[in-house]
Amino acid sequence: MLCIHDNYYSGYYELSKKTGIPIGELLKDTPFCASYKMPPTDAADPCPYDDEDGNIFLYGSCNLFAKALHLTFDYQVFEAITGTDNHWFCKCAYFDRGLYIDIRGATSDFDEFSRPYRFMVSSNKPMPIIRNETDMNFNDEAWQDTGMIYALSIVSSHKHFYGDFS
Repeated sequence: MLCIHDNYYSGYYELSKKTGIPIGELLKDTPFCASYKMPPTDAADPCPYDDEDGNIFLYGSCNLFAKALHLTFDYQVFEAITGTDNHWFCKCAYFDRGLYIDIRGATSDFDEFSRPYRFMVSSNKPMPIIRNETDMNFNDEAWQDTGMIYALSIVSSHKHFYGDFS
């Protein structure tokens, strides 16, 4: 974990700070694998994960990634909602700060965390809806099983990005 100006960074945040490579470019190193595909019984649409990379969990399936983090680390899941915009993420305590966690890793820097989501104005602005596992079925997503396998594979191969902070 990297500390800069009293803010903590891990995962792709840390890699980006050390290398100067944008996080979106780094997430391209987590490509979708066809072996993750679990075809749903009633999907009329093609698999949204084909030809995708980890960026899909930043701008689309963030809810499934938050659920994968919850299942792996038992983090609380939050959904920040403003109007029609939303972003799902997890939070946990880290020393005297809270960490915001999503596909990019963990950070205590709320400004950096919320930058892609302009609707999140301050750490007090998100309207958190804490959902337990039974509230996170996402039955309206035809390809949710495929997305969960993909998300869990990223979390399990990068556990140090998302947990076990010391």
